[in-house]
Amino acid sequence: MGLGLDCLSPRRVLRRLVGVQVVKVERVYVCPVCKRKFTSPATLISHAMKRHKIAILTEFQAKLYEVCKELAENKGTFSSSDVVRAYRRRYGRYKLQDLRRSLIALSNKDLLECIDVRMGEFVWRLKK
Repeated sequence: MGLGLDCLSPRRVLRRLVGVQVVKVERVYVCPVCKRKFTSPATLISHAMKRHKIAILTEFQAKLYEVCKELAENKGTFSSSDVVRAYRRRYGRYKLQDLRRSLIALSNKDLLECIDVRMGEFVWRLKK
Protein backbone atom coordinates (compact mmCIF):
# COMPACT_ATOMS: atom_id res chain seq x y z
CA MET A 1 0.00 0.00 0.00
CA GLY A 2 2.81 2.38 -0.89
CA LEU A 3 2.50 5.71 -2.60
CA GLY A 4 4.18 4.36 -5.73
CA LEU A 5 7.08 6.78 -5.39
CA ASP A 6 9.96 4.41 -5.97
CA CYS A 7 9.89 4.70 -9.78
CA LEU A 8 9.42 8.48 -9.98
CA SER A 9 12.02 11.22 -10.31
CA PRO A 10 12.64 13.42 -7.23
CA ARG A 11 10.77 16.35 -8.79
CA ARG A 12 7.67 14.21 -9.44
CA VAL A 13 7.89 12.78 -5.93
CA LEU A 14 7.71 16.30 -4.49
CA ARG A 15 4.70 17.12 -6.67
CA ARG A 16 2.91 14.00 -5.52
CA LEU A 17 3.68 14.58 -1.81
CA VAL A 18 2.35 18.15 -1.73
CA GLY A 19 -0.66 18.18 0.55
CA VAL A 20 0.21 14.87 2.24
CA GLN A 21 0.23 15.13 6.00
CA VAL A 22 3.04 13.26 7.76
CA VAL A 23 2.31 12.04 11.26
CA LYS A 24 5.01 10.47 13.40
CA VAL A 25 3.69 7.74 15.65
CA GLU A 26 5.95 6.94 18.58
CA ARG A 27 6.04 3.65 20.37
CA VAL A 28 4.94 3.92 23.95
CA TYR A 29 6.48 1.86 26.73
CA VAL A 30 4.39 1.80 29.91
CA CYS A 31 5.72 1.22 33.41
CA PRO A 32 3.92 -1.82 34.88
CA VAL A 33 3.81 -0.26 38.37
CA CYS A 34 2.87 3.42 37.97
CA LYS A 35 1.58 3.32 34.34
CA ARG A 36 3.83 6.23 33.33
CA LYS A 37 4.57 6.29 29.58
CA PHE A 38 8.04 6.39 28.01
CA THR A 39 9.22 6.67 24.42
CA SER A 40 12.28 4.43 24.73
CA PRO A 41 12.84 1.13 26.52
CA ALA A 42 16.07 2.42 28.09
CA THR A 43 14.27 5.20 29.98
CA LEU A 44 11.57 2.76 31.11
CA ILE A 45 14.18 0.31 32.41
CA SER A 46 16.12 2.99 34.31
CA HIS A 47 12.87 4.46 35.73
CA ALA A 48 11.70 1.05 36.96
CA MET A 49 15.06 0.33 38.55
CA LYS A 50 15.42 3.71 40.29
CA ARG A 51 11.82 4.37 41.33
CA HIS A 52 10.39 0.92 41.95
CA LYS A 53 13.48 -1.26 42.49
CA ILE A 54 12.36 -3.76 39.84
CA ALA A 55 14.25 -5.08 36.83
CA ILE A 56 12.38 -5.27 33.54
CA LEU A 57 13.62 -8.17 31.42
CA THR A 58 12.93 -9.26 27.88
CA GLU A 59 11.58 -12.76 27.38
CA PHE A 60 15.02 -13.97 26.32
CA GLN A 61 16.70 -12.35 29.34
CA ALA A 62 14.12 -13.93 31.66
CA LYS A 63 14.88 -17.40 30.26
CA LEU A 64 18.60 -16.76 30.63
CA TYR A 65 18.10 -15.55 34.22
CA GLU A 66 16.22 -18.78 35.05
CA VAL A 67 19.16 -20.78 33.70
CA CYS A 68 21.55 -18.70 35.81
CA LYS A 69 19.42 -19.26 38.94
CA GLU A 70 19.49 -23.00 38.30
CA LEU A 71 23.28 -22.96 37.91
CA ALA A 72 23.69 -20.86 41.06
CA GLU A 73 21.69 -23.40 43.08
CA ASN A 74 23.93 -26.25 41.92
CA LYS A 75 27.23 -24.42 42.37
CA GLY A 76 27.71 -20.89 43.62
CA THR A 77 29.64 -19.52 40.66
CA PHE A 78 29.41 -20.36 36.98
CA SER A 79 31.20 -19.40 33.79
CA SER A 80 29.77 -18.05 30.56
CA SER A 81 30.30 -21.40 28.86
CA ASP A 82 28.33 -23.13 31.65
CA VAL A 83 25.44 -20.77 30.95
CA VAL A 84 25.65 -21.36 27.20
CA ARG A 85 25.70 -25.14 27.67
CA ALA A 86 22.77 -25.12 30.11
CA TYR A 87 20.74 -22.72 27.96
CA ARG A 88 21.26 -24.79 24.82
CA ARG A 89 20.39 -27.99 26.69
CA ARG A 90 17.17 -26.44 27.98
CA TYR A 91 15.96 -24.28 25.07
CA GLY A 92 17.93 -25.40 22.01
CA ARG A 93 20.44 -23.55 19.88
CA TYR A 94 20.84 -19.80 20.03
CA LYS A 95 23.41 -17.30 18.84
CA LEU A 96 26.39 -17.22 21.14
CA GLN A 97 26.81 -13.45 20.83
CA ASP A 98 23.20 -12.85 21.92
CA LEU A 99 23.73 -15.03 24.99
CA ARG A 100 26.87 -13.12 25.96
CA ARG A 101 25.22 -9.76 25.32
CA SER A 102 22.28 -10.73 27.52
CA LEU A 103 24.60 -11.88 30.31
CA ILE A 104 26.17 -8.42 30.28
CA ALA A 105 22.69 -6.84 30.21
CA LEU A 106 21.75 -8.85 33.31
CA SER A 107 24.95 -7.65 34.92
CA ASN A 108 24.08 -4.03 34.07
CA LYS A 109 20.67 -4.54 35.68
CA ASP A 110 22.41 -5.69 38.91
CA LEU A 111 21.11 -9.26 38.72
CA LEU A 112 24.47 -10.90 37.98
CA GLU A 113 27.92 -10.06 39.22
CA CYS A 114 31.15 -10.78 37.35
CA ILE A 115 33.60 -11.92 40.02
CA ASP A 116 36.52 -13.13 37.94
CA VAL A 117 37.90 -13.62 34.46
CA ARG A 118 39.57 -16.99 33.98
CA MET A 119 41.34 -17.78 30.73
CA GLY A 120 39.41 -15.07 28.89
CA GLU A 121 36.04 -16.21 30.22
CA PHE A 122 33.78 -14.42 32.70
CA VAL A 123 32.88 -16.09 35.98
CA TRP A 124 29.46 -15.00 37.27
CA ARG A 125 27.63 -15.06 40.58
CA LEU A 126 23.97 -14.32 41.19
CA LYS A 127 23.33 -11.18 43.25
CA LYS A 128 20.91 -11.54 46.10
